[in-house]
Amino acid sequence: MAARARYFAKINELRSNGTLIFWQNETWRNQNEEKTFIWTDRDTGAGRLRQSTGKGMISSFSKMACDCFLSTWKRLAISALMGPSGFHASSIDIFECNEDHNMNSAHFLTWIDRTTSLLRKELGKISLLSFSLLFLGLEKGTKIILVIDNATWHSRLTNDTTPPKRAWRKEAVIRWLKSNNIVVPEKAVKAELLEIALDNLPPKKYQIDEAAKKYNVGILR
Repeated sequence: MAARARYFAKINELRSNGTLIFWQNETWRNQNEEKTFIWTDRDTGAGRLRQSTGKGMISSFSKMACDCFLSTWKRLAISALMGPSGFHASSIDIFECNEDHNMNSAHFLTWIDRTTSLLRKELGKISLLSFSLLFLGLEKGTKIILVIDNATWHSRLTNDTTPPKRAWRKEAVIRWLKSNNIVVPEKAVKAELLEIALDNLPPKKYQIDEAAKKYNVGILR
């Protein structure tokens, strides 16, 4: 509840200072598949609705045959932004995927880099200093924020802030400690080294946040 309250407070702050807010989300579609109900345009009523045909429970054999047929279909993943004027068409990403992998960190990172660069070109350049001042409310300009959720592929940490894992060998944990300028006690066992590491974790930095920052675009979760 506290995190939600902070989120809405930040959204209200961004709206009040004229920030351009873009909302990002992903979905997927199977080839030839249609929904039995969809959203329609409130003003025009435009939209398509498939009428269901047939009633009752599907037989086990029919379900098995249907599942087998569906497995041969192509699946498309779709990533898009919704902004003040509707969908941001030039950044829509549609690509073929499979049932288990609709999106991954590497693909999303590439999309973020391309999209934030595109938004900055379309909406005007702004210096890094001005971008920092915008967040402090000390300067005017085109401030852009992308709102995303906490999906795993949105939350990949940078290499320098990724914490050590319990599956790591002791030597790897020692290297992590030294790379973060943390004293390594002599004769400490791996469990003790992990405790030291977890007590001295650096602030989290996300790969997509760093990619967006290159173009002075912010990320809000």
